Amino acid sequence: MLITAGKIVRPHGIKGEVSVESYLDSPSLFCGEVYLQAGEQQPVEYTVTAQHSHQDRILLTFRDVNDRNMAEELRGQMLLIPRSRLAPPEPGEVYLHDIIGLEVFEAVNFEYIGIVADINVDTGQEVWFIETPAGKEILFPAVSEFVELIDLEKGQVTIRPPEGLLEIYL
Repeated sequence: MLITAGKIVRPHGIKGEVSVESYLDSPSLFCGEVYLQAGEQQPVEYTVTAQHSHQDRILLTFRDVNDRNMAEELRGQMLLIPRSRLAPPEPGEVYLHDIIGLEVFEAVNFEYIGIVADINVDTGQEVWFIETPAGKEILFPAVSEFVELIDLEKGQVTIRPPEGLLEIYL
């Protein structure tokens, strides 16, 4: 199983290096074989030949990507790695990709809201896209004060949304 580990933001320099926005804590997870995916296309395997940190990003060099033009073609692609590379999460923590697909319930009445269809961290804040049974989408700020419980075994998330948030969408 492949998981999304980051996104190629832009080329860096003229020798084919790319700047990656990492969704992971450890740059070492980007060593060796990785996969790049453009939109809904099938992931394509690439070999990372060098990686290092630069400011708040990770810079990667891929085998056979030798200049800025080739690197530019990779802009915006998602970077995937095999899930088997990840260490088990710390107690009380979960990986974001494990939350996608969980059923969402409101904490007070345990009312079913929908499922977590996607997660966005691009804005610096974790936002869940909750899809309701009616097909509506709720943008939910997934901060600790609003997320009461994540139960992977039951496949459920219990939330305590800020007052009025659900009414805006429903």
